[in-house]
Amino acid sequence: MKKRIIALLMTGIMVISMAACGSSENNSQEGSQSAEGESTETEDSSEEKSSDDTITVGMSFNALMNDVFVKTDEYTKQFGSESTPKVEFIVTSADNDVSKQISDVKDLISQNVDVMCICPEDVAATDTMIKDCQDAGIPVMIQNRPYNPDGEYKPDTFVGVDAEDQGYASVKSVFDQMIEAGETELNLVVCSGSTSDQNSVDRVNGVKRAVEEYADKGAKIVTDLDTDWDPDWLEANLPSTMRANPDANCIYIASDFLLPAAKAALQSTNQWIKNGEEGHIWFAATDVYQEGLDAIGEGYVDADSLMDIVTMSQTIVDQCIALANGEKVEEVSVKGPVYTRENYQDEELTKLLWS
Repeated sequence: MKKRIIALLMTGIMVISMAACGSSENNSQEGSQSAEGESTETEDSSEEKSSDDTITVGMSFNALMNDVFVKTDEYTKQFGSESTPKVEFIVTSADNDVSKQISDVKDLISQNVDVMCICPEDVAATDTMIKDCQDAGIPVMIQNRPYNPDGEYKPDTFVGVDAEDQGYASVKSVFDQMIEAGETELNLVVCSGSTSDQNSVDRVNGVKRAVEEYADKGAKIVTDLDTDWDPDWLEANLPSTMRANPDANCIYIASDFLLPAAKAALQSTNQWIKNGEEGHIWFAATDVYQEGLDAIGEGYVDADSLMDIVTMSQTIVDQCIALANGEKVEEVSVKGPVYTRENYQDEELTKLLWS
């Protein structure tokens, strides 16, 4: 009998408990319905990602065969892992193949990335990739290399370097040094990159702007060698150019990537000479690779404008977070400082070095 009474009591307790649970669930559902209609104190109606979320970015590089792109890959991953929320990158490399890059972007779209980030192989192809991303509802950033300004489709943002300022600032610095040293003619040999690389085109446009600005001080372009980013071609052709233009007394190279070739070429003509020594060819460069920095310290290179990958990479991460949260952002073109013998060991400038 006692056992039966105890059993009945237990059954009653279970019924009461289940009723209480049901009441709690109803209250919870009512709270959820209320939150859908209006903001409450306990629930944020914002769709922004919380600090616990991870943003996934599809990063399509034109290639990873160059220190600039390799370091950009490393820094964006580093800064993404340190950010709040975290940003993870799914990286592809097109190996300088436009068709492969278009295919890479389609593949990243299929992986439902939150943001697409593209460093284009060819400016003319950006239209197709931007359209594919926007059709899929994915915000798209063009980074490092510009997009087609005349294209029908525009990205949500652009983050890169101010390439025109790089060429302008480096050559301007060398012209100022030459004038201070008493040079009355500024006869420049330009070693450009590639006409299909908009950054290279913009750098040369900056060089031309500096030449125009200093025309009344004797500045002119003797010749423009289109290297197509081929160091072997430059090493083979620069010596004959220098011999054919004995009045040439300064050189600009579109990237320190070409510096070893330019050095070898000038050595073959006995013109790789330190600043301050007779026969020195004044030298302006771009990017500040380690080779360029060393050549500044040794006295062979007179000015080298930085491709500020550190600042650019942090900006890429910051804007990817903003785009994932549905925010509008401004395009950013980072201006890098010019390194010379007077400042290349400056503590603040060394913090920006990446090579």
